[in-house]
Amino acid sequence: MILLPVSCVKNKSIAPLLQEIQQTIQISPDSAAYLLLWVHDPETLNPSDKAWYGLLAGLIHYRQGKAMAEDSLIVYALDYYKTTREKEEELSLTYLLAANHYKWREDWNAYEETLDEGIEFGIANGDSILVSFMYSALREINTTNRDRMIELSHKVMEYNWYRRPGIHYNIALYYSRLGQLDSADYYFNRSIELYKEYGEGWEEELAFARRNYADHLNTKGRYDESLALAYANMKERGEINYFTLASNYLALEQLDSVQYYLDRQAREVDELYVTSANLRMSIQAILDYVNNKPVNWSKMGQYNDSIYFKSANDRKLLEEKIILKSNLEHKNLLLKLEKQRMQLSVTWIVILLVIAGVGVIFYILRKKRLFAEAEEKREVLEEMLQDVAGMQDERNRFSKKIVLQQLGLIRLVATTPTVQNQELLRQVSRIDNQQLTEDLLVWEDFYKVIDSAYDGFYSRLTARYGEILSGKEIQLCCLLCAGFSTKEISVLTGQKFQTIYQRKTTIRQKLEMGEKVDIVAFVSNV
Repeated sequence: MILLPVSCVKNKSIAPLLQEIQQTIQISPDSAAYLLLWVHDPETLNPSDKAWYGLLAGLIHYRQGKAMAEDSLIVYALDYYKTTREKEEELSLTYLLAANHYKWREDWNAYEETLDEGIEFGIANGDSILVSFMYSALREINTTNRDRMIELSHKVMEYNWYRRPGIHYNIALYYSRLGQLDSADYYFNRSIELYKEYGEGWEEELAFARRNYADHLNTKGRYDESLALAYANMKERGEINYFTLASNYLALEQLDSVQYYLDRQAREVDELYVTSANLRMSIQAILDYVNNKPVNWSKMGQYNDSIYFKSANDRKLLEEKIILKSNLEHKNLLLKLEKQRMQLSVTWIVILLVIAGVGVIFYILRKKRLFAEAEEKREVLEEMLQDVAGMQDERNRFSKKIVLQQLGLIRLVATTPTVQNQELLRQVSRIDNQQLTEDLLVWEDFYKVIDSAYDGFYSRLTARYGEILSGKEIQLCCLLCAGFSTKEISVLTGQKFQTIYQRKTTIRQKLEMGEKVDIVAFVSNV
């Protein structure tokens, strides 16, 4: 099986990369998100790295302000850290991130349960900052219960005193909506006082608290106080809350002042928010009505239509971008698949070439081995020819000569004296065991020669041991009787030395003779 290369190694620890991502989050969440892309198939990581990955992925999206509905591994991380107590210092943060995951999924029961459990853990471990954040998060599902919101706000201040000005401001809004004006005044003023105490760096928050307190006073009919606070804010910050001023002057029926501040709003402020534009046009419509002028509702309608159509166009553009991105990702996937197919094809070509090369090597080695065996056979046959010519024992010389004549080797050597080696090699290499023992060598004729030359050796052998010995074993005994050596028998029969030696041992065992006893002499003496 061919494994395609991948950019990361599965099931191995990636702790160094995760450590680098964690350090990068503090500097740049976007850079950390890029590093996170190097982790492929997080589901295949070992449990510790998988939990750590889930925590980091959730934290990056939280810092980026992105949706966390798909960050399901943060839930795995929470369960893992609660069970193992690994990274216990990060557990409060994991609770908060898991709660945000449920928030994005709008699973409010799981959201509240996770926050409550996280608050309990944070309090037990003295993590006051995150506890305050969790209490703040709880307020998001209690927006209609003002009393509960106030209670949670006090809890936030209890665990994070640094956020007191903003929390006092929120409590003031809750009391204002509950109609408890004295409490609202107290917390608005307390928020403004705390922002002043904090001093430099908090000017914008101070101006925001004043401006909204002025709006609160306006809605409660305390127009003079509202105007005084708005002008004080304008004097200190140079900021003018045109709507607060216009609304107060409208209530005081000072219509010229209302028109003055509406015109300044239109000239000096970019209408980035739909609410601001609609508020200005609504006050203008009221002013025109009071002045017995025609109320131009079409302008507000055109503006809101333009917002609607712009929103629709933006949505279409976003959809087109998503489709384009999807198409590009699809093309990239196809390119990757094509690249992988090419790599696989190249790999298979290399493998086939290697196999072919190995086959060629084995073929060459086999040819060399066959050539060496054939050369050895040729040498043995030539020695046999020379032995026949100089042999003193007339019976052995006669028997060998008969065998060689039957094989046609004497004529082959005699007729090719100049190239006999190569020619004999080719002839011998084409003769396998069956050709030698069955086609060329006629055993019935050979047995007659053995009987004639060796006092009926074959007949005596078969009469005494014909039922004990096999045909191959009888052939071997006759060749041994005719004076053929083991090497010569190997060449004549195409059998390996080991086979002949094993067959000799079998014959000795069958005939119940000693290991060193000569087989021919034993048979001849029977």
